[in-house]
Amino acid sequence: MRGMWFIRGNVVRDFLSLNKIELLPWDGWGLIVKEERDLTAEDIALLDRVASLSLAGDKFFNEIRTIYEEDDRLRMPSGWKP
Repeated sequence: MRGMWFIRGNVVRDFLSLNKIELLPWDGWGLIVKEERDLTAEDIALLDRVASLSLAGDKFFNEIRTIYEEDDRLRMPSGWKP
């Protein structure tokens, strides 16, 4: 497994784990399953931001939590059962 889609999925899963949501490798929705050709510049900027914040540890936890709560592209859908 390789490629940007694989990296994207891991970035989102890492971000979710910081929000106490742990997924299996095959679980996905939103930006995890979005087709590469359908990603917008805003989607890519969000992924870059999330990756940077995830690397910073607890220093930016409040921002990580705010992004999770406010952005549907990363938030677990209601009714989702991982």
